[in-house]
Amino acid sequence: MFGLREKAGMSQAVISKEDAERIIYEASKDSPFFKAQQRKEEELKARCAHVVRRAESLLPVEKSGAIRHAEREVKSLLSTLAKDVKGARCFIHIDMDAFFVQVEERDNPSLRGKPVVVGHPRSIISTSNYEARKYHVRSAMAGFIAKKLCPDLIFCELRMKAYAEVSRLSEQAYAAVDPGYEMHSLDEASLDATEYLARHPEMTADDVCEQIRAKVFELTQLTCSAGSGLSRLAAKIASDMRKPNGQFPIGRSVHAHVSFFDGLPLKKITGVGQVTERILAALGLVTCKDVRDQPHQLAVLPLASRDGLLRLSLGIDRPRQPVHRHSMGVERTVSATVNKESVWAFVEGLAGQLKSRLDAAGVAGETMCFKWKDDKFRSFTRQERMPQQTADRDKLLDAANRLLGKVLAETDNFTARLIGLQVTLGASCAEGERLKSTLVAQAGGVACPCCGRRFASEHDVDGHIEMSGCGLEKKPRTRAKAKAKAPKAKTKTELKERPVKRVGRAKRGQTSLKDFAPKTYNID
Repeated sequence: MFGLREKAGMSQAVISKEDAERIIYEASKDSPFFKAQQRKEEELKARCAHVVRRAESLLPVEKSGAIRHAEREVKSLLSTLAKDVKGARCFIHIDMDAFFVQVEERDNPSLRGKPVVVGHPRSIISTSNYEARKYHVRSAMAGFIAKKLCPDLIFCELRMKAYAEVSRLSEQAYAAVDPGYEMHSLDEASLDATEYLARHPEMTADDVCEQIRAKVFELTQLTCSAGSGLSRLAAKIASDMRKPNGQFPIGRSVHAHVSFFDGLPLKKITGVGQVTERILAALGLVTCKDVRDQPHQLAVLPLASRDGLLRLSLGIDRPRQPVHRHSMGVERTVSATVNKESVWAFVEGLAGQLKSRLDAAGVAGETMCFKWKDDKFRSFTRQERMPQQTADRDKLLDAANRLLGKVLAETDNFTARLIGLQVTLGASCAEGERLKSTLVAQAGGVACPCCGRRFASEHDVDGHIEMSGCGLEKKPRTRAKAKAKAPKAKTKTELKERPVKRVGRAKRGQTSLKDFAPKTYNID
């Protein structure tokens, strides 16, 4: 249940993986979190068993259909790879090594050579350095558990402004190769080096990686790792192969690319988490090659998941689409359980933080959602639609307080270890009004639904109707007119005489499932 996933730097562990798992188990076994994890583990086992039973009960036609579909998809994806090779595509991924801790060690050299993490003993660790990873201490681990694994562990406070400043410096090295580089986080970047290599034919992808890493070190005094490949996904995975302070180029041929992914465990693929990994393992799918060699096992998965796994197993990026953010929120964990008396003040602080985030993004919220996690680590949400889009702190707080009042009224013993506020996003107030005014002007104003007279805005139309009573005497006549224009109902005799249109096999008195299947599905 508390199996440790391998991370760079753990291969030289001071304590064994089994001992680390035992320490974590002993430190957690009586906690509510442990019980919640036990519950999730049982649910996952039942889910895996159901998937296996479903796979065993597949009909031969379903297996053969899945195999044919997989073969077509793999053929199509390989042709896509071949086109990328002809187009000489080359992507590079840069990943800073233990970024937050490196900044702390640079600013305080006395920390070097010691196990250091960024975080608090009573909260979650953000980053651990490679000395700490020798004790299986890693990010997203509870601080008190990390302290049990490594009693000499040093905790540093989070300094986001300092990390952001260093990240901005490193971006100069990325922009020199690809002005359109993409930052995935403060410490990760993805670059398309295709045009740069075309301008410098004497250089290889390995040379470019070396150049970027040297420039980053010159600017920040920090090390980073790099990887290159035919796709962004391949480059990202390659950047983790020789950490820290190393680089790994995947050859720019289809054979080298596919060979690299053949022996790659599925858990290394971005997007395959622990739950998905367990479900696929129950089906006998452990490596990327297994996915292509046993395509009939994919028949138990939704069609989109099958295609996605086949694509990922070949290291091909998902189709790139514009990202539209639909929600924004803030949430905070608390070291001690929050009670009814203190939660009001806590929510007031969250409303202020949410307003700041909305203002920074220039957007407004439409629906308010109050969420919390109780002392048994169960998650709950309540939501309501606000009267209008808003980024006003008082209006956000009013909506949050209404939801909180309902929650407290229906919950006898309210406890929380996490509280959050989230809003679904609408257009910004200013942008919404500008767009509305533009549409009104293009349409020649807003027409009164009764008399047809045009006004500058809907507000003016409402005022016109209220002041003049426009349309009150016309409503009966409008309904009568509509009734007069209603189509006459068909009699039974007319319906019987109506010819029946037959298509396809129905003309010959035959029936096929294809005649009733939606066009978007392929029935084999």
